Amino acid sequence: MVEERMVEAEHVKQQLAQVEDPIALLESLFAEAPVAFAVAHVDGRCLVVNHSFVRLFGSAPPPDYNLFQDEIVAAQGLLPYVERAFGGEPVVVPAFWYDASELAHVQAEGRRVSIEVSMTPLRDRAGAVQHVALWYKDVTAEHELDDERNVLHTLFEVAPEAIVIANAVTGKIDDANQRAVELFGYARDDLRGLGHAELSPPYQPDGRRSAEAIGAYVAIARTGEALEIEWRYRTRSGEPLPCQIRLAHVPTAGRVLCRVTVEDLRPRRLIEAEQARMRVLEEQNRAIHEANRLKSEFLAAMSHEVRTPLNVIIGFAELLFYRHVEIGSTEHHEFLGDILTSSRHLLQLINDVLDLAKVEAGKLAFRPEPVVLEDLIAEVTGLMRTLSLRKRIRVDIEADRALAVVTDPARFKQVLYNYLSNALKFTPEGGRVVVRTSPETPESFRVEVEDTGIGIASDQQPRLFVEFEQITSGTHRPQGTGLGLALTRKIVEAQGGSVGCRSEPGRGSVFHAVLPRRSRSNLAM
Repeated sequence: MVEERMVEAEHVKQQLAQVEDPIALLESLFAEAPVAFAVAHVDGRCLVVNHSFVRLFGSAPPPDYNLFQDEIVAAQGLLPYVERAFGGEPVVVPAFWYDASELAHVQAEGRRVSIEVSMTPLRDRAGAVQHVALWYKDVTAEHELDDERNVLHTLFEVAPEAIVIANAVTGKIDDANQRAVELFGYARDDLRGLGHAELSPPYQPDGRRSAEAIGAYVAIARTGEALEIEWRYRTRSGEPLPCQIRLAHVPTAGRVLCRVTVEDLRPRRLIEAEQARMRVLEEQNRAIHEANRLKSEFLAAMSHEVRTPLNVIIGFAELLFYRHVEIGSTEHHEFLGDILTSSRHLLQLINDVLDLAKVEAGKLAFRPEPVVLEDLIAEVTGLMRTLSLRKRIRVDIEADRALAVVTDPARFKQVLYNYLSNALKFTPEGGRVVVRTSPETPESFRVEVEDTGIGIASDQQPRLFVEFEQITSGTHRPQGTGLGLALTRKIVEAQGGSVGCRSEPGRGSVFHAVLPRRSRSNLAM
């Protein structure tokens, strides 16, 4: 090796010998060399620099500059390298930042550069070090790139979301940050080389195969389009891991990479589940408060409804008991009729309450039998005759006698009684009520009670057939317990039928029930 260099040096000498002015040539090469170059005396004084040196640092060193007294070199702990070089040892100083503008002798033109310095001792013929040659390599771009890479890696590593970098061709994971390691439960080295399909169950919740789905998404991401989708992973322990993932193409000079940002949806799902639970609890709480309100109103109405017929019964019974009315007189007969009507009304209230209890307990039974609807209607209208006569309300029956029906007669009369009592209650004196039956379909029939009463406003009609609800009609205050129509609806619907009403204020109402012509036996709610 040494012999080869000696041969090369001799060859250079021979070539220089052919140059007319070799010194001038060497000076020109030194001055115009593309590499920053300086020569220092053995005592540290800088003797000469080339043009590249000036371009690199922004200025030439002053005449009194001494390498051993350089503040930046000393501050960065590089003096041992300088001492070794000036002691006769070739030295390469690792890259470091040198800001010439910080030196007292350099003005604003000084530059901050990252340099790598090679120092070579120059000896005389006796072998003594007389000078040191210094080559300065500008590695600012590389240094800044390393700094930027370190910053990006730090941001990647400390990101709160899990991030993996995957090969967009093979689908394998190239790198993952600490959050991804914690999320999936794999060591970083184990995570590298795995594919997304290997981190996922065989199928996604929508039924697609995981391998095919992620391949399609990565192909879209490679076009430059950013994607955000829900994805189901699986941790190393096998636990389902619902996530929101964002895929983005990572442009590189060589490989085709894809960045996948993974957001764990489990905390969000827990919050959503808790919010849903709270909404259910709030709804239940509102329902409880509403039920308590309605029951309070029901108890107030019930106490009034019970007290009224009892007062009538007690009052007229006292008159009869103390013989204030002559037995057999017209007045005596009227008082007995009032007692009978009030007793029946009280019995109906009690039956409604008992039926409500049966409904809530699911024990409302039906006993169907062949019936003649006209006869059942006559029985109910007969019960209401006293009230209809008192108000001079005409009650007509329009029944289809050819209609063959098998139903529970007691429940049918209960439905009709509720409809008819409401019709008589809200129809003014001298009005008219019609009870009619007709075929609805080959399997069902219809019963209607039409009146010429005060009617019901459209905004009040949705409250019909609802437990404890009492509607206001015109100037009339709510009357009754609010149970009759609600029980009617439950009785009819339990047999597979339906109820309804059409009404206009001032033009009366028509309440109807559609029931099967042949009810099934042993029906129970």
